[in-house]
Amino acid sequence: MPEPEDAELKPSVQNVVVDVPGWQRVKPRIPDTQQRRTLEQRRSVREIVFGVQDGILTTLGIITGVGVAEADRAAVLISGFLALLAGALSMGVGE
Repeated sequence: MPEPEDAELKPSVQNVVVDVPGWQRVKPRIPDTQQRRTLEQRRSVREIVFGVQDGILTTLGIITGVGVAEADRAAVLISGFLALLAGALSMGVGE
């Protein structure tokens, strides 16, 4: 049985691509589940721990450097307090 002549002109359904305007801006929605909430809480705790660790190490580094260079106790305490204040302000603005 011969095929109709116009059958060759129709594209197959598998080769058709539909472009919907704005599809690039659509963000996938991840369902809100108990597991996701638990992971978000753990991530928050991890961020706090890393932030505290970073703040302590930075402040101790500054205090140690000033303490070695300067024998004055007041200078060490003032520089430590200022380093702590600057770190806290930096983290607050960054967050």
